[in-house]
Amino acid sequence: MKKIYKQKGVVAIFVVIFAALLMTVVTVSFIRITVQNQQQSSATDLSQSAYDSAQAGVEDAKRAILYYKKVCADGSSPLCNEIASGIKNSETCNAAVATLEDVKAEMISGNGAEVRVQNGTKDNKLDQAYTCVKVTLNTSDFTGDLGVDGSKTIPLRGISMFDEIQIEWFDLNDAARSIKLLYNTPSSPLFAQNTWQVTKNMPPIMRTQLIQFDGTVGFNLKDFDDSAIGSNTNTLFLYPIGKGIDKRSFSLDGRRTTTGSPTQIECSDNFNAVDYSCKAILSLPFPAGGDASTPRVAYLRLTSLYNKTSYRIKLKNSTGGEVKFDGVQPSIDSTGRANDYFRRVRAKVELVSDDYDAAVYTSSKFCKDFMVTDTDNYSKCSP
Repeated sequence: MKKIYKQKGVVAIFVVIFAALLMTVVTVSFIRITVQNQQQSSATDLSQSAYDSAQAGVEDAKRAILYYKKVCADGSSPLCNEIASGIKNSETCNAAVATLEDVKAEMISGNGAEVRVQNGTKDNKLDQAYTCVKVTLNTSDFTGDLGVDGSKTIPLRGISMFDEIQIEWFDLNDAARSIKLLYNTPSSPLFAQNTWQVTKNMPPIMRTQLIQFDGTVGFNLKDFDDSAIGSNTNTLFLYPIGKGIDKRSFSLDGRRTTTGSPTQIECSDNFNAVDYSCKAILSLPFPAGGDASTPRVAYLRLTSLYNKTSYRIKLKNSTGGEVKFDGVQPSIDSTGRANDYFRRVRAKVELVSDDYDAAVYTSSKFCKDFMVTDTDNYSKCSP
């Protein structure tokens, strides 16, 4: 008897179909991931290029500010009015940078208000430009950061008369965790450095030093040394506590009393209610020999003791109104573009001046030894 076997390939067909589908899914997924990564990489490059374009606008704005200061230093240049008009017209995009001849020429050649960003060979493959740059010379505050034992000298120059300064320090970025404050303490205990900064996580003590003089008649050196006058140089050590007052006077300089101690200032541990933990409003005495109508030339030196901090300074008058700084820390608002990607940068810049900054600064010991002799065999000082 002959047996006939019928072989069927249905199982093999199903295996081939499922294998093909699996390979198709894997291939499509791989292609999709590759395309997404390429798109993300392209977007990242364009975003960074747009940011670079905005930064180019900031740098041109810096040049424009320096050019304005140079040309209008004494007000005698015939170009001063034209340049000043462009710098101070903060409501018009690129009006400030258009005072620079190279930028103005670029704007004209580009037949538009934006300024192209390209290298010396006129290569602009990413289609980069900054579209709008605005400069504000007179700002409402002065901001900065201080490291531990770091110092900063700030010109107190307002657009009108002022007799108070508001100092705020230690924001949410400075607080590594919840702030610890001393409550209802009658004294101002000074802890070891590591205990204050690490264990307590307290805002730093802020040493505030005021130096000023009559802007009309100038000063005599004795005005800064005479404790009876005490109005041309004053120092307060602002000590953070949980409950207290925030309004003080520079005339309360504790160094001139036998019972002098740090000045306690109320601080908060609730950053939902405040931008900075500590705030002190300090009234300024009249310059030596001056009165309420005396134009003051004043500088504030801040030193952060025990901890790092961010800070903000505002000028005020006794009626409660705020006074803007006169060109001390100009603000720049720049928008950059790369293809159809836009980035916006806001920056504050300082005009470095040699007439108020320190020649030497140290947080440790410092020794100066002056001798006039015809031999090098002398004892050198040891701090």
